[in-house]
Amino acid sequence: ECPPGLRCSGTNQVVPVVQGSMWSVTGSTYRLLSCPAGHFVFSGSGSFDATAQQCSPCVKGEECTSEVCTVCSECRSGYYKQFVGVEACQPCPANTYRTETGATDLAACIPCQQHASTGGLNAQISADACVCDDDYYPQLGAAGATTGATSCVKCPKLALCSDGVCLLRGLAQGQQNNSLSCPSDGAQLVGDWIMVPNRRAGGFRFVLQSCPSGYELVTAEEAGSDELQGCQKCSEELQYILNPNKDNCQTCPSGLICQGNSAVQSKIAGAEWVANASLGIYILQNCPAGYQLINSRSGKFVSEAQECVPCPVTSVTSHLVLHLFARATASRSTSTLGKPVESTGNFILTSVRMCRRAQIVCRTTQMPPPVHHASQVNLCSKLLLSLPPSLPLFPRSLTYSLTHSFSRLH
Repeated sequence: ECPPGLRCSGTNQVVPVVQGSMWSVTGSTYRLLSCPAGHFVFSGSGSFDATAQQCSPCVKGEECTSEVCTVCSECRSGYYKQFVGVEACQPCPANTYRTETGATDLAACIPCQQHASTGGLNAQISADACVCDDDYYPQLGAAGATTGATSCVKCPKLALCSDGVCLLRGLAQGQQNNSLSCPSDGAQLVGDWIMVPNRRAGGFRFVLQSCPSGYELVTAEEAGSDELQGCQKCSEELQYILNPNKDNCQTCPSGLICQGNSAVQSKIAGAEWVANASLGIYILQNCPAGYQLINSRSGKFVSEAQECVPCPVTSVTSHLVLHLFARATASRSTSTLGKPVESTGNFILTSVRMCRRAQIVCRTTQMPPPVHHASQVNLCSKLLLSLPPSLPLFPRSLTYSLTHSFSRLH
């Protein structure tokens, strides 16, 4: 009987149905030895059946790519074949993968998780081929794992490099915080990031735990999302921060020189500043002599308004000084006023003492005080030079009284 793989004519002349198939003759029996690519030798189901011999195309999920075939093999991992035929298995398309062999349908190719790709490569055989986009990091299925991402998580903005690459991708691959830097500009990952369970989506995610000096810790809870957490750098000239893991970046007070961290310098020597840990701010406690403490606006405490300002210069004329002096001396007896002044130099010395004592008013009253220090001495001396040298010397009590009146009349 003529097998289905041959065309018989009733003689010993036969023609193979499938070109390229190889047959041999043993006695009066033809035997199929091999088939061309895409076929396998079929000789019956079970035991050999000479009348059933033929070259059959490979079934779904199988192929034979050799020039000489006897059997078909399952499609390799990363490939599939969904029809019976001589064609080879097809690769799973880009952004998919297939781990097992023998896939019989395109649906057997598993798509990458959202926000991940295979970088344009097809026929991928593992989920590790699916790499999260540059601005995402892999959410791992177990703490300490470096592969097996279950999803891709949007990178926090403060962990992105200038070219948009997420530095946490390296951390997910097992690198240490202090060894992660951006390939584009060398910028390093700021802060201590740790892996914690993701209760909402499963797996694990990265959370910022602490920040270095000069940065403000912005937690996911404070920001409202993981994407907004990070170490926010304080302005080096305009801000300061005491505790980066607890406090906010504070506006630099007018009386301080700030560097963006906890180190500050007073603009006025002798001013006393104290770090208040509970409030997270510097508080101006005292100013040196000749300065008044400013720490409010419209009657309310304002941290950035704090400074020591010089006591303002009082604008007077020699006529006003003469008027005050004459009024004061008219109410005192000659015995109280003491001995007359012998020279203009002694009188100037007295006026200098009076003017220097004026700083008491600046420190104890809210009214505009008179001048102080060298400028005060100079102004008072010049104005009092016009007074007659016969006027008596002020005693200490009268000096303070005159100075106080001098301030109020301004």
